[in-house]
Amino acid sequence: MSQKAQSAKMRVEFTIPTKMCGEVVEAFETMNQEAMIYESKTCGCKKQKYTIDIHRGTGTMDLNDSDRRTIVSIVDSDLAEGLVNLVRTVVGRDGSAVVLSEVHNLVHL
Repeated sequence: MSQKAQSAKMRVEFTIPTKMCGEVVEAFETMNQEAMIYESKTCGCKKQKYTIDIHRGTGTMDLNDSDRRTIVSIVDSDLAEGLVNLVRTVVGRDGSAVVLSEVHNLVHL
């Protein structure tokens, strides 16, 4: 791949609520883009209480749980702004983080 073609790529990363993940993936599909989805890790500020039912009894347990997912994609730089706007219309403006960064080297394995 030429240097010009490699510098024309951007990494786009969205941190979105888990419940919106399906809709965002559909938005990516409308633009014919592939994406990777990761579970976002929290820093322990939010705890949710779960009730665990085992054969010997019932108990509760506090777990740090993330209700967010991170979606990452590599797109052409001219499509990045359109993708951000499309995801913004799906998710809304709830303070979701968007990270845009240039891709200098892209190696296919």
